[in-house]
Amino acid sequence: SKTAPSIKEISVMTVMSEEKILEDIEKLMEEERVYMFDLAKEKHVVHRRYFDQIASKVELDLAEFHKNNSLKLGMPKEEIRSRYLKDIKPRLGDQFINKMAEVRDVKVTNQNISLKDFEVKLNSEQEKIRQDIEKKYLETKLEALKFEDLSKSLSYDKKEVEQVFKLMIEKGTLIRVKDDLVYHKDTIEQCKTKLIEYLEANKTIQIADFRDLIGASRKVSLGILEYFDDQKITKRREDNRMLYK
Repeated sequence: SKTAPSIKEISVMTVMSEEKILEDIEKLMEEERVYMFDLAKEKHVVHRRYFDQIASKVELDLAEFHKNNSLKLGMPKEEIRSRYLKDIKPRLGDQFINKMAEVRDVKVTNQNISLKDFEVKLNSEQEKIRQDIEKKYLETKLEALKFEDLSKSLSYDKKEVEQVFKLMIEKGTLIRVKDDLVYHKDTIEQCKTKLIEYLEANKTIQIADFRDLIGASRKVSLGILEYFDDQKITKRREDNRMLYK
């Protein structure tokens, strides 16, 4: 079923006890006829035939996607969920996708899905573009180099630069902390180290303190702090940040 019903829902539909249904489901699992997923306290069931139908469609879509998007790591997970798994909860959709990566010909990289044998391959010019982009972001550090300014500073076709730029964000070489605030991963790692050391010594930090700590503008400092909040490195309490754990 495309809704991946829970044991409780099957019990209501069949007027059978949940214990009996679970017993039958476990037998079907041994025969590899169904897959069961845990979500919170509920167990959800997907028939193997339906699972394979969806997985086969995804694999065909991915083959076409790679053909047309050779510089992308894969198709966004959200696109797979909205196209094929829209009738089930997002967290259950994630488990469905992870199962595909386990038993089918797909893999998950960050928030992207691709065929297992697919690898992004840069040609010689694209590799030069990648090197030049990385050099620029290492040099500018926390100056918040915008893409338009980056593109103008490089003597390559803008579309080629944009493709390589997006690939570097997907791969994590560059990190978009917010809107047009993009930095090299090493720069963000340095900020994180300084922040953690400060918080271990002082417990809390305000934006002004963090701005002075990393030597950046208030806008940049706030964007990076909010990124660390999203990454669960820090948490906000009124005007203060503290370590998440």
